[in-house]
Amino acid sequence: MTVPAFDFEPFWGHGRPLAGRTALVTGAGRGIGRGVAQELSAAGAAVVAADLDLATAQQTIDGLDGPGRAAEVDVADPDSVERLAGSLASAGTRIDVLANVAGVLSIYTVTDLAAAEWDRIMAVNARGTFLVAKAVLPGMIAAGSGAIINISSAAGKDGVATAAHYSASKFAVIGFTQSLAREVAQFGIRVNAVCPGVVPTQMIADVAAAWHTSAEEMVAGEQLIKRPQQAREIGAAVVFLAVMTSMTGQSVNVDGGAILH
Repeated sequence: MTVPAFDFEPFWGHGRPLAGRTALVTGAGRGIGRGVAQELSAAGAAVVAADLDLATAQQTIDGLDGPGRAAEVDVADPDSVERLAGSLASAGTRIDVLANVAGVLSIYTVTDLAAAEWDRIMAVNARGTFLVAKAVLPGMIAAGSGAIINISSAAGKDGVATAAHYSASKFAVIGFTQSLAREVAQFGIRVNAVCPGVVPTQMIADVAAAWHTSAEEMVAGEQLIKRPQQAREIGAAVVFLAVMTSMTGQSVNVDGGAILH
């Protein structure tokens, strides 16, 4: 298929609704995480780009026009998350916006799926989202404000064959988002999720290879809008949820119309 041309302009390049605020982005070293960091920066936020690979996180920061810093974190490791939270506190940095982007995926049928691989996917995608949110909540509660945006997936709304462990982890992110939103609304904190579809990242390339297909064929078969989503479009949705003060507990699809619920 021929994918329609898409000339991207930063959605928030002409406005700075997050000026004076600080945003923490996990998984910021590449892919969707980098796109989210770029859009938050374009919206005026100072960005803390956190990733398991510090070098790629620094590359993200180096590519931003606004202020920021890189940080190393393993979101699945409570001690690592606490070290990150401690370093931010020591620097006097309070997080106003958290984007939980860090995630992993693999392709196995349930009969071939090892328990250790189930645990690995859950540790990053579900436990990591919980750990980082928990770490920033005390500062947000003290301030009486804050926005948490968790990255789920279209696979977090409709189960995907050969990715039951991934789908389960992303369904968990949506359940966590809804539950936490109910807990912290009283403190002026909002919690929402974004559910991307086919974004041309290495993760999608790996999935396409395992399925003996291509991202373009995935788009053609599943989406109403016949082009992949861009990482910065996911970032634009994150900014929208960070500034839209009447929304909490929602899971917004940014998937070209693949999922209609």
